[in-house]
Order: sequence, then C-alpha cells, then structure tokens
Amino acid sequence: VISLTYSHASGTEFPLGITTVTATAKDAANNTGTATFTVTVHDTTSPVVTPPADLTAEATSAAGAVVNYPAATASDAVGVTSLTYSHASGTEFPLGITTVTVTAKDAANNTDTATFTVTVHDTTPPVVTPPADLAAEATSAAGAVVNYPAATASDAVGVTSLTYSHASGAEFPLGITTVTVTAKDAANNTGTGSFTVTVTQLTPLQIWRKQYFGTTANEGDAADNADPNDNGIVNLLEYALGGDPAGQATGVSILPRAGLGTGGTFELSLVRYLDRNDITLTVQVADSPAGPWAALARSTNGAAFVALQPNAAISETGTGNSRAVTVGDIYPLHEPQHPRRFMRLQTQ
Repeated sequence: VISLTYSHASGTEFPLGITTVTATAKDAANNTGTATFTVTVHDTTSPVVTPPADLTAEATSAAGAVVNYPAATASDAVGVTSLTYSHASGTEFPLGITTVTVTAKDAANNTDTATFTVTVHDTTPPVVTPPADLAAEATSAAGAVVNYPAATASDAVGVTSLTYSHASGAEFPLGITTVTVTAKDAANNTGTGSFTVTVTQLTPLQIWRKQYFGTTANEGDAADNADPNDNGIVNLLEYALGGDPAGQATGVSILPRAGLGTGGTFELSLVRYLDRNDITLTVQVADSPAGPWAALARSTNGAAFVALQPNAAISETGTGNSRAVTVGDIYPLHEPQHPRRFMRLQTQ
C-alpha cells in the first residue's frame, strides 16, 4: 500500500448528523480498495438560562400590579431556538410571591429552565380625608354632644376599617378636642388624619339670647340695644333686670325706682341677679340730666355693689339668686351746692 486517504480528514469539523467517511487504499499497481465508517455528531447538551434578578413591586390595586421585568438570557453550543416565560412581562401579577419560570430550547429540543420571583406587596398606607373642623356651643358644664360627618379614606388595595378616637354623637368637653381618624388596609398599613371639635361655654347673656331669640349672636332682634317688644327697655337692660324681651308687659315693674331715703338723700332701688355674671351695673349721679355723671356704686359680674364715692349708702337684702339693692346719694336733697340731683343706672 502506497497510500491511504480519507474522504473527511480526522481533526476536521463534522456537521450535525451522520457523516460517512470513506477510506481508500492504493498499491504500487494502482489497485484500490475502500471501506467506510460513520461519524455521528449530535446535541444532547441543554441551553444554560440566566434569569433576571428577583423583583419587588408595589400593589396598585386589590388585584396586584402590572410588572415589567428585564429579559432573561440563554446560551447554547448549537443555538437557542426559543425562550419562554410562565408569566409574561407587562402583565398583572397578584399580591404575594409569584415564581416565573424561564424555559430555553435549542434545535435538538434540549431544554433548560431557571426561575425568579416577582413579589407584589402593599406598603402604602391609606389616605384619610377628615371632615372640617367643627365648633359647638356647650349645653351643660360637661360640654356638648356633637355629631360630625364621616371621614373618607382611599387605598390602592382597599380600606378595611375606619376608626375615630372620639365617636360622633358622643359628649365632647369644653375646649378643643382633636379627633384622630385611623384607616387600615388589608396589609395592616395605617393612615391617619385629624380634625378638631371646639366646644365653647356660653355666657349667661348668650344663653339668655338663645332662650328668647334662638341665637347667641348680638344682632337683629337679639342685639343688646334692640327693643323687639317695644316696651321702651332695650334687651341688655331687660337681661340685667330680669325682664322678658318677648312679652307684652310694659316693663315698668322691672325698672329702677327713685325715692327719698330716711336720711333725706335721693336713692335708687333695683333688683340685682347673681347669675348675671357677665355685665356691670353702675349707679350714677349728676346735678343735671346733661351731666357730668359721676359713678356712685358698681356691681361687677353679678357681685355685690361697692361704693365708689365716700359716704355712698348701699343696702342689699334677699336670698337665692336675687338681691334688692338700694343706693343712696352722698348729698341730701336741696343741699345748697346741689339743689337738684339725678340718678341713673348704666348697664354694660
């Protein structure tokens, strides 16, 4: 044999599949002989998949959230023909943990898989919208029962409870009370909002106005200088002297009365009410109706009269809520320097 040749040389690349190699031998007389063998190249190695990293997303609704994730990669000696996902990117993922399986396939139908997780959670608290601040008038020394409108709350996943630190319809004390509204969602995230309820104590004069006029405001028929029953006595004086501003009485019976005292002095008699503790009553004297007027005695905030001039005579009698008061002038009638004297009651 002078030569031995091959149709496909050893050490060269053989294609996928079965290749027949023919070996040819030749002798010196050019006689040849052949034989064959096969070389089979096949692919049994799976692709290698590299998935994206695990992802976490915030829920946008009770159904979960739409999540976009980066593409996986895959390598294979022969070549990857397909790369598929159990849950597509850009689709809605439910609340909780979802495992996404990535499958790579090559031309020989070898497959490989890898996984990553998409976690959809709810960490956003509900947003609370409380009602506006409220003001109420006290109905007793303890305060007032106050009813307020309901708060609202919004949440991407849904509000499961809405509670108040002070219930509507409960009694609120005098002063300012802050009501805290707490909203909770299914993930136990909480959001809060607040508003105030201010309960103010009415003065005796305001209570009196509300009793007779249905309002506490110093205006209209309830104004201090108004005389809605046309009896010649304005409201503030009606209040101070225990009158009825809604009645038809002439009002003469409640007015202070002038008289002559046992010492020969001019005096003014009236009834003082202890519960009228938000006004000042001043008895004044003058030599002329035009004045000047001098303060003789004063009662402040329902307290007893006190003399403001030396020798001013004051007497108070009675029990309970009223006192009969007499205030006497410091000069006797027909005193040469003060031949005429005038007295009046100022109410503030």
